Amino acid sequence: MSDVDGGPMKKSVAYAGSWWIVWVVIAVMSVSAFYVGKLRLSEIPDRAIGHSPAAPEAGVVRDKSIEYVVTGPAGSSARVSYIEPGGRVVDDKVSVPWR
Repeated sequence: MSDVDGGPMKKSVAYAGSWWIVWVVIAVMSVSAFYVGKLRLSEIPDRAIGHSPAAPEAGVVRDKSIEYVVTGPAGSSARVSYIEPGGRVVDDKVSVPWR
């Protein structure tokens, strides 16, 4: 007989006793999945996903002007680069003094 000499009967009892571990792991994973799903669907404010409050108003927009002045020895030349109000870049060679 197999059960007297420690053959297959002992092994089947050992495997049957370890099934509780599988059930515990399944139960823990199920409960964890439930709570993670509940948290993901809740309305917790998270700034990383766009639930932050709106930015405060910036105020009144005002026109500004910038004056460029190039100085140096009279009659010498200089290269100037600037952006016009329309967004066009101007790269020019001018004689000093220049405004």
